[in-house]
Amino acid sequence: MNEQIRANRRAFLIEGWSRQYFDIDADGCLMVRLPTTEGSDDQGEGTVQQFKISDLVAQARSLGGNLPMLLCFEDIIVAQVRQLAAAFSRAIEAHQYPASYIPAYPIKVNQSRYVVDTVARSLHSSGLECGSKAELLATLATAGPGTLIICNGVKDRAYLSLAMSANQLDMTVIIVVEKLSELSRISQISQETGLRPKLGLRLRLASMAGGKWQNSGGVHAKFGFTPEGFFSAIDRLQTDNLADCLQMIHFHPGSQVSDLGHVERAIRE
Repeated sequence: MNEQIRANRRAFLIEGWSRQYFDIDADGCLMVRLPTTEGSDDQGEGTVQQFKISDLVAQARSLGGNLPMLLCFEDIIVAQVRQLAAAFSRAIEAHQYPASYIPAYPIKVNQSRYVVDTVARSLHSSGLECGSKAELLATLATAGPGTLIICNGVKDRAYLSLAMSANQLDMTVIIVVEKLSELSRISQISQETGLRPKLGLRLRLASMAGGKWQNSGGVHAKFGFTPEGFFSAIDRLQTDNLADCLQMIHFHPGSQVSDLGHVERAIRE
């Protein structure tokens, strides 16, 4: 029996992707192993409940669900977010880093309100990242007081005005500026409305990560300031009396980063 389970695990490469949340039983059935996050430790680890996926699908169909269906496991989301935050907390403590860590979830990954709400309430302090005006509207409807919201993407006047106004809702809404034309528009809105924005500047680093999306980083990437452009942006902020609004430096070494060395090189740069 145990040999059959091991053979099934090898056949489906379970150890390579399951993160111990999924398994294959002796009959070849896919199992989900749900950590009980209520009352768990800081790493989201508690007792584990195990279910056959086929049984869950059958139960959902008995309640009126139809195939195909998407199964979302709240306990896995919470456990993963808490493990991520705990890893940073341990590193901060070990290196006596004089700051804190706030994870920010990009809602473009999964815009389901159930998923976004689950991520947002997984920790006492977490943030959300949006890449369009529509995503910002959805984020503002979901986020609570004190939430960190990072605004990326193409930004027209309406998007920028909404982001700047949202800071009056007891949220921290940071607009990541990628080019001088955005900065000019922000300055104009600030002068017309008296609103003081919270700003970040995106840098275009020479460092590149591997993987499918490596061209989203590096000196030939579409987005972000070159070193020369960065200092031009700083000069513009000072000229427009917005230097105190700069609160973030943003860089993107690439998506699907699988080697920590890529992150280290980007940070050093």
